[in-house]
Amino acid sequence: MIQDDEFEVLVECPERAKVLGFKPQQEVVTNRLLPYADELDKESQMFLEQVKTNLAKAVVLREMKPACGAWSSRLMKYIRIYGLKFSKEDHIAFVKLAYELVLVPDLEPCKIHKFATLFLMLTKKRHLISPEEMTLPWRPLYEVGKKLFESNATHIGMYHYLTQKRYGQGNKESDILDMIRKFLSGDGLDDAMYLLGIAGPDETELPTSLESSYLMMVKNARPYFGLSATKEILAEFLPHICPWANDSQILAQLSVFLPVELQPQHAAHGHELWFEELTELWDTCYNAQCGISDLMAIFAGLAKRNPGAVDWSPLAPKMFMRFLHALNLPVSYKDMQYSKNYSLYTKHIASWIVWSIRPDGVVLSQLRSFLGGVESYLHSANQGRWSFKLRHLLRKLAREFLVRVRREREKRFENRWENQTPPKMKLRDEDITEFVSVVLEPTLQAVYSRTGSLDVSGALHNLATLRPALVVPPLVERLQSALGSLTEPHRVTAAMSAVAAVARPLLCGPDNGYPAGPTHVVPLLLAVLPGLDPNDIKKTLVSLHFILVFSWMVPYVDCSAAAEYWPDLTDEELLTCESTAQFEDFVLIFLERLFVIIESSVSENVRLDTRESELGRSKTDAVMETALSSAATSVLMQCSPKIFAEALRKFKKFATESTFETNVSGSMVGVLLRVFARVDSEATLAAFVPKLCEELGELLATDEALRDENPPRALLYRLVLLLHVLDCDGTVLLKYVARIAPVLDRALKLHSPYAIERACEVLGHMFSSLCYIDLRGWKSSARDYGAAPEKWLPVREWGHGCLLTDAGFDWHVPNAEEAACAQALVDRYLRPELTRLRQWLDGERPMCRDRRLRCFHILCAALGCGTFMPAADEEPVALAESLVPPTTFPLTTGVSHCVTLDGENVRAALTRLLLEVQERLLRERTDDTRGLEMLIQVWERVVVQRTRAAGMGPEARMRSYAVLERALDGHGGRARAPAASARLRMLLADAARLQDEARFDLVCDAGIAPTALGALHALFDLSIHPYSSVRVNAQARLYWMLGHYAYSYRALVPRLARLLAAGGHGDEWHARHKGALYVMLGPRTGPLVAKQDWDAVGALWPAVLTAPLSEKPSILKLEQAFGDTLHRHFPAVNTRLAMSAGAVAAARALLPPAAAAAPQLARREREAQRREAY
Repeated sequence: MIQDDEFEVLVECPERAKVLGFKPQQEVVTNRLLPYADELDKESQMFLEQVKTNLAKAVVLREMKPACGAWSSRLMKYIRIYGLKFSKEDHIAFVKLAYELVLVPDLEPCKIHKFATLFLMLTKKRHLISPEEMTLPWRPLYEVGKKLFESNATHIGMYHYLTQKRYGQGNKESDILDMIRKFLSGDGLDDAMYLLGIAGPDETELPTSLESSYLMMVKNARPYFGLSATKEILAEFLPHICPWANDSQILAQLSVFLPVELQPQHAAHGHELWFEELTELWDTCYNAQCGISDLMAIFAGLAKRNPGAVDWSPLAPKMFMRFLHALNLPVSYKDMQYSKNYSLYTKHIASWIVWSIRPDGVVLSQLRSFLGGVESYLHSANQGRWSFKLRHLLRKLAREFLVRVRREREKRFENRWENQTPPKMKLRDEDITEFVSVVLEPTLQAVYSRTGSLDVSGALHNLATLRPALVVPPLVERLQSALGSLTEPHRVTAAMSAVAAVARPLLCGPDNGYPAGPTHVVPLLLAVLPGLDPNDIKKTLVSLHFILVFSWMVPYVDCSAAAEYWPDLTDEELLTCESTAQFEDFVLIFLERLFVIIESSVSENVRLDTRESELGRSKTDAVMETALSSAATSVLMQCSPKIFAEALRKFKKFATESTFETNVSGSMVGVLLRVFARVDSEATLAAFVPKLCEELGELLATDEALRDENPPRALLYRLVLLLHVLDCDGTVLLKYVARIAPVLDRALKLHSPYAIERACEVLGHMFSSLCYIDLRGWKSSARDYGAAPEKWLPVREWGHGCLLTDAGFDWHVPNAEEAACAQALVDRYLRPELTRLRQWLDGERPMCRDRRLRCFHILCAALGCGTFMPAADEEPVALAESLVPPTTFPLTTGVSHCVTLDGENVRAALTRLLLEVQERLLRERTDDTRGLEMLIQVWERVVVQRTRAAGMGPEARMRSYAVLERALDGHGGRARAPAASARLRMLLADAARLQDEARFDLVCDAGIAPTALGALHALFDLSIHPYSSVRVNAQARLYWMLGHYAYSYRALVPRLARLLAAGGHGDEWHARHKGALYVMLGPRTGPLVAKQDWDAVGALWPAVLTAPLSEKPSILKLEQAFGDTLHRHFPAVNTRLAMSAGAVAAARALLPPAAAAAPQLARREREAQRREAY
């Protein structure tokens, strides 16, 4: 969620409250960047009214399943899409309702996790509600925790909850990343992985387990405990603390529940009750394993949440001694080392150190001695178990100090209810300088470490944000000296990663007291180009990442003539402007280095009888292609029109004068061509499309060329170029459709499977370009690059961000002309294929496998314009009865046009036809695996409303965005101009895209429509197919549908039970049996056999137990996996539940007066009470 100083102007103004009818608590201001932003206020108000009323009704009517779960999910979706866009009164009512729902007696663990997550989403911005406005009781929450986690409360009986699944355990993506780090560990790898959009979870993410969600809920609720809570908590926990016990559970619970955020005037009810007693315990229990880390968490929380409440100076020497021991350094006396030291979290150590710093300098002097003592252990030659903790401590120190500086100096923190640092305790400029100099020395020592470059880069970025004049010069000097070395590649890549980490402070140097910063940019960019070496992939990735980061913030505009128009240039600005004359050389040399990489990646046939289509490409080639695409996009997007024209001329010569194989090198050329087309569609299509169409027309002129099973490389290569160049702006594509269509007519008649796939991809890219909503450009500045330097000076905006009000994004929104073109293409290509399938089904014309496969390919390509093909307007199938059923709430897409098939909905018509096609295939052509696998892809396009390229999911993209946002954050420095600390325009563009895509992922359906239900049953039939390749592909799509449509699994339960009970013999029955078992064991996040639904359990479990036995080892292994699946995914499920009076009372506060007074609601509530009592 974008949140900055503009929020007060955009959201908290009286005009905004007048428009909405209330003052919103917290909006997702990214919505203001979307092309349909004007429609979102009305949409959000309707959505909120539905959620408020129906969630309250669900609780009042005592229906936990499905109503309460469904409408609480709707509330989560509302928060994800719009933020906390409701009044403070509604906000408090939602918080209290979520809190009361967690406290419902005998609530099953999964529902506790869900409502706790809802509570976290509502209270994440704690400054919006003060403790004076809301009070929550602590003891009921403590009792819930006792029931959940205390062994004596759970070891007897059937109360079972899901165990925590930590990141990296059983996570395939994490395992792969760990393997990469293990074999390629070195500086710059993590940064290069950011280039590819790969990032681990953030600490601030919502929890994924019951334990973590409960603990975070307690911490978020802690500020709202009553004044007497501290005394009551101490009375509950302190008598049970035993220093000689190995069990530290009591102190762990105390650290979680103990309030440390009380206002200074309430100190007598807060830390004064326990501080002396706990510090005495800290002093006396030096070597005891009685929860020292929990005491440290309490002290760190007090120092951070209540700054200035305690003078920590007398305790500082002893604290730092404990920190030193906790690092477990390899220090010994007479070859003896004490290894039973306690462990302290670096997060707590860093928080305590940073928030204990005072102007008296006591803590800073201790910190200098502490870091000076451990500095040598950060050297790359002294790697050990302590290295990670030391690097992580440096990163946390720098980050926490930057947070403190921002909280003490930024205006938006001044009027919050949270405790502020007393004026006499605030950091001075000299304190900041001293801290940076103290932490910088050991951080520079760790730069050349072969592991943990991410921690070092994060620390350097935060330190450079505060004092660039101290941090940047030594890093630039190290890089310049390393670039002259030919024998130390690790030193070069480490220095590049370090300088890339401080790129924005370097560029914004003139605003932060370092005017010489921009003068280093052009020389450094030119100096790292030799790092693009095809023989060293790690160096190449790090070099691309270096260029990528600087390109996001530097417009490649020649400003060498700026002195003629800007007489007020400083000496540094004049030097920088003169160096920009080399930008054109840099871009052209950069492209030449990419061409060398492409030429060295050519995959040649080693046998004469090997077809080009049979060659594959390695994972290294795929990684390199992604990296080239990202770096080239950032460079070309920032080029001035003159430089871009030269780059396009050079690329056209390279791409057209040679013919590359299409698997590796040709694909890379195509990806670069797509980048050019996305940056400037008009110029790129004019340069490539006419010539490509002419050459393809000549190559496809004869019937022999169409029948060739091994088409020439020239044909395949030009098809690859054409399909990539058509991934462009749809309004520009319209000019070339008439020229492309005749060529495509011939290409779609090719007999080669590989060639027909490429031809269909051309058609698919045409459809997607016509219908997609996307940004036309995301340069670092919204100004005209062709008008510089006459009208504006880009050099003065290097590294600057962009305010939301000045973003000025230009969106491509499909218009009526593009919709008409898409309709014409549907009539030209899709309708004849459907007619041909109908003739085959009716027995009028035979259809061979290859012709049927081509038909499926064309269908899949035509469904690429999913935005123009809305779902059929059908009444959903009711699979779960409810007193408050969910309703369909269509979210605005910004597209008002659609295409049809003879006036009928395309998806509905295709579903009916494909059901018949599949039925005949399974009856007569069950061995046509290629056709069935392609049919599965068609089913996926029919079901999914908006298809996207294969890659990361929305959660992974959000994580990567958050990582980039932190890495390029400009807040906290001494910049005077608002744009110098604002978010980069590239980040705003990425945030807008993510928000637009999230609206498609977070659809709100009342249930599964008949069309989708037919597709579900069709995919189930393919999931139990005799051939394993068909089963695997179908099961992956089936799992997606089961996760997308609530309660859709109920439609499959009777079929699964009948299949298992029927039995059989032979290989075909074994294959069907195996497919059914796999369906029940998936999807991984919520297996069908472990659904918390007694009806489904009652049908499936006996069916599995009574199914005929099989001697196949694979089936025996699957049957044995059922026990493990149930243990992992089937928690305690209640058989009856009584809604608490507190939850009902909290729900009534959300009901509108008219709905609360309705006689029908009162009557239904009485019926629910009788049903509950019965």
